[in-house]
Amino acid sequence: MITSYWGGSSRLKGLLTRFSPLLSLASWLTRKSPKIFMFHRFCQEFGESPDRLDGGTFAWQLSILATGWTVMTLREYLALRQKGASIPPYIVVLTVDDGYADFYQVAYPILEKYGMKATVFPAIDFLEGKSYWWDRLHFMLANTQVEFARITLSGRSWEMNLTTIQGKRKAYDELNDLCVFLDEASRAAILQQLSEVLQVQPSISSMPGHAPLTWRQLQQLVAHGYEIGSHSISHPRLTAITRTSLRWELRTSKQILEERLGCPVVTLAYPNGFPSDVNLDVMQEAAAAGYFGAVLAYGIPSPSDNTFQLARMGASSDRSDFLWKLSGLENLGAPVSRAIRRLVFRCRAVWSSEHFGRTI
Repeated sequence: MITSYWGGSSRLKGLLTRFSPLLSLASWLTRKSPKIFMFHRFCQEFGESPDRLDGGTFAWQLSILATGWTVMTLREYLALRQKGASIPPYIVVLTVDDGYADFYQVAYPILEKYGMKATVFPAIDFLEGKSYWWDRLHFMLANTQVEFARITLSGRSWEMNLTTIQGKRKAYDELNDLCVFLDEASRAAILQQLSEVLQVQPSISSMPGHAPLTWRQLQQLVAHGYEIGSHSISHPRLTAITRTSLRWELRTSKQILEERLGCPVVTLAYPNGFPSDVNLDVMQEAAAAGYFGAVLAYGIPSPSDNTFQLARMGASSDRSDFLWKLSGLENLGAPVSRAIRRLVFRCRAVWSSEHFGRTI
């Protein structure tokens, strides 16, 4: 994840974003850089879920955007770039990954109130009733009665103390970080082992809090001007599958969405979206499938971004963080961050050379 040096401190962000002239100056300096935000889950009340954005904060974010920002879908932004048209300043693109029903229940009415649209990226398998692996992982850990558990994979073991909420959260974070980079077979094996050890069998019907959007809801979104993009069929690591599977994931998901929704699907959100999840083969297949562009999960958006490597910034309930990113302070802080890291590394090298007669 690309963050600025100054953006690493929530306290410092809070102090700096209270200074309106600084926000205005940063906004003007970065006015030609699109601000592409990434959302995932929503809830009604603040504090209802630590991993979801509450409706009140989302409404506040949109009220800020309504003060002079131009909100458009990703397709609309890419169309301007394709035409070679002059890109207007202060562009914001709102994107929502995965396709959970809570977008329709919470975010959609608020977007309609402010007359703004978003781009939604659902995965086909999820829409058809197959839950995401991270939801199954969360459900098993949240609902197990087992207090201590151990699983193994490739000779490595994980021991979990599940007697407290904190212990379950720690186990989830560690297993999630592991599974996100596994191939499909290894991930399925570890989840099956976990299900047996924890004595919990998750299913989409047993997880109402993780329900997908319905096709009817997606059709309504399209009718109201929202864009639906692809997030693949099964949400795999695109760099970890064969070229044939890659082609099928990208082309078939696009085809199904277009047939079911009756509209062109021209944008893609790479599953996971880390740099290691995208390479030249993936971008070439995306272009060949007929996509106009694709978004990563992290980074600082820039007007010079390759349209198949568009960076996004995560949005959370942290209001200072949102102002920081929207104003462009995240953009301006990136060069400072790199310069400071280079300076620190150089100082360490000099110090090491003086004290140990070598450099690092």
